[in-house]
Amino acid sequence: MKFVTLIVILVVLALAFFVFLRSTVEAPTEQNMYKVLTYWTKVTNDELVPVEIEIGWGSYIERRTLEELLKGTQAHNLSRQYGSTINEGVKIQSFRIENKIAYVDFNEELEKGVAGSAMVLMIREQIEKTLTQFDTIESVIISINGRTEDILQP
Repeated sequence: MKFVTLIVILVVLALAFFVFLRSTVEAPTEQNMYKVLTYWTKVTNDELVPVEIEIGWGSYIERRTLEELLKGTQAHNLSRQYGSTINEGVKIQSFRIENKIAYVDFNEELEKGVAGSAMVLMIREQIEKTLTQFDTIESVIISINGRTEDILQP
């Protein structure tokens, strides 16, 4: 009888521990956040500067960081001193990393209304610097609707 009681107590304790462990793992805390850099233009001098943001744990951190950049400064409560040269409405159509090269295909919004070589360079730099902070990426190939030639021309 004592043996059965002991087993029941152990099972109840094991279940209680499992429920406690599961609830602490799923609860959002600072430990479940990645600190990553996104690059923005400083409004006063158009200089590209890094700004640290936090995003939740999960896979594909590189893509998710780029998606945060595409959301714009307001999504991250950045002050008015930061801006972006990337148009609103830009979406990632595909993203993959092979041999430390990130291949990112965007929709046509990326180049809509873009004029001037300085703006083209700034768009490329915002994307490239945001992605190359990761050890998994050394360079970035940008495409729009599958095209790599003649995109982001001034």
